[in-house]
Amino acid sequence: MPDYQTTAPTTLALTLADAKLQLNVSSTIDDSLITSHIKAATLMLENRTNRCFVTQTRKLLMQSFYDEQHMRDRYVVLPRSPVKSVSSITYVASEGTTTTLPSSDYTASIYDQPSKIGEAYNAVWPDVRHQPNAVVVTYVAGHSTVSAGVPENVKHAIRMVVGHWYRNREAVLTGSISKEIEMGVDALLESEHVERYA
Repeated sequence: MPDYQTTAPTTLALTLADAKLQLNVSSTIDDSLITSHIKAATLMLENRTNRCFVTQTRKLLMQSFYDEQHMRDRYVVLPRSPVKSVSSITYVASEGTTTTLPSSDYTASIYDQPSKIGEAYNAVWPDVRHQPNAVVVTYVAGHSTVSAGVPENVKHAIRMVVGHWYRNREAVLTGSISKEIEMGVDALLESEHVERYA
């Protein structure tokens, strides 16, 4: 897994109260189940769009600064968007020491979709030891730290998935209703999809 979450969001992309309003549920009996549905739906839709809806910290592991999986035109392409910041880049130098790359040696283009990291002017990517995960990029990604900052189309897609799962506790055969939900979710997330290079 070359890219993974190290610090989870502190809030849900869709609040429990918002989900219960959609479901027309007023009791607290199913709160744990609904919360679980919100988390699972968020994870599924984040993976589908290559985005982070609520702010979280992630690590990207690479074999080198020229890892073909994550490199395009001498830029390291980050797998998740929108990127808020690049916290650090560490690498295992040729002699085996783990070193932090000075932030003055790279530039982060966080507003690109997907975001990318390039060499600073007059700087070059350092040589690294040939070993797995020789380069580690730690970055923060997400629309917001709170549900209110998550785009409404994203929240509505989560509502639709949560509603479907809540009313259909087991797997359902593909039919007109599940197809309509799938098409609705796809339409809501169309503008959110970020191409993944890896």
